[in-house]
Amino acid sequence: MSSILHVVGNNIRYYRKRLGLSQERLAEIAELHRTYIGAVERGEKNISANNIAKIAEVLDIDPYFLMKPNQVSSSDTVLEEKACTPISTKFSYFSKSCILPYELSIEHIRQAMEEFLRFIGFINHQLFSKEIPRLESFLMPANFSSIVGEFMNISIPKYCYNLVKNQYHNGHPDLIPKGKFPEDAIQYSDEGIEIKASRHPSGWQGHNPESVWLMVFYFDSNTSNDKKKKIGPKPFRFKGVYAAKIEESDWNFSGRSATSRRTITASINRTGIKKMKGNWIYNDLE
Repeated sequence: MSSILHVVGNNIRYYRKRLGLSQERLAEIAELHRTYIGAVERGEKNISANNIAKIAEVLDIDPYFLMKPNQVSSSDTVLEEKACTPISTKFSYFSKSCILPYELSIEHIRQAMEEFLRFIGFINHQLFSKEIPRLESFLMPANFSSIVGEFMNISIPKYCYNLVKNQYHNGHPDLIPKGKFPEDAIQYSDEGIEIKASRHPSGWQGHNPESVWLMVFYFDSNTSNDKKKKIGPKPFRFKGVYAAKIEESDWNFSGRSATSRRTITASINRTGIKKMKGNWIYNDLE
């Protein structure tokens, strides 16, 4: 019996502290006495099913979690849960002098970034509650980067009404001027903005060396390879956003031999990187 009481007490303490509640505040909301809460958390007092339900309601969890053995997290699990909450952007990290096309503003970009942070935070907390790894921790790195980029493609036009997501399947670029093309779809154009997301601060790749506005969202997060590298949990954060009008000369094209199965790619060269970082939109200096 005493072990069960300690399980419940430890779980109440864990979830109470996670919400930043004092024993007094928890007792007040649950309409219980503070000394009772203290005795229950120490495993010194029996607790009825009714009081478990009342406390669980205040803590916004299912009562089951208060009675589940080993629910109180180890230090690694505490870090994993903490990593579910991404790091918000900071106003001071946005440029006041960057040049953007199509009446796009840094506020439009900031809102889209924050929308993604809310999305990934919600998803990861839901996954954690089901004991499933965070999204970035089990998807292939390239697949997760694609999710970040695609989210920006649908989110930026919500705030910048001059742009729309290119409705042509695999059309280029990703965002095009609204109303410029029939049904807002074009297979290829040099008008618009190509969006990429990457964990890398340079060396961004595409399939072809093309003249276009390019915007890269540089971020930091765990990957599916981190366990092997013994890299611990860390929250998602945007490290930088860079944009510039890139010309074909700003790419290095790498073909492939007749026997190679490697995807044909082109990489932004030093000139292109200099252009983009010289017109930075967001720069996390920490």
